[in-house]
Amino acid sequence: MSCFQVEIFDRRAHKWRPGPSMLNVRSGAGVTVHDRKIIAVGGHKGPEIHRSAEILIGDEWMELSNMAIPRRNTAAAALNGLLYAVGGDDGSSNLSTIECIQLTEKTESQWKIIDAPMSQGRSYAGIALIPKEF
Repeated sequence: MSCFQVEIFDRRAHKWRPGPSMLNVRSGAGVTVHDRKIIAVGGHKGPEIHRSAEILIGDEWMELSNMAIPRRNTAAAALNGLLYAVGGDDGSSNLSTIECIQLTEKTESQWKIIDAPMSQGRSYAGIALIPKEF
């Protein structure tokens, strides 16, 4: 089932609360948090696979630039101002590619494919990024 409804868990109250509806109906999106903002990446609405991503700022969803490759069931993570979409599938095969975008206040940032594909395509995978300590 695809939807645009959002529920947000309030850890202090230990309860779920309704959040603002997303701009796009999506199922199978990658979801992460950056700077206390929720981000949804890719997903699908029935057979239509999304290139889109959106970020929740306050009580309003804002669209990010479209990814180069449509992805559903992708892993998403944010670190040091960069948002990553890793793997997923395009409806016909699992993807080994990774895309990233700089998260800035400006909307002109574009997704870039990282020249470091995984050894095999993965869908429904998890991801964790560990910051490098200097």
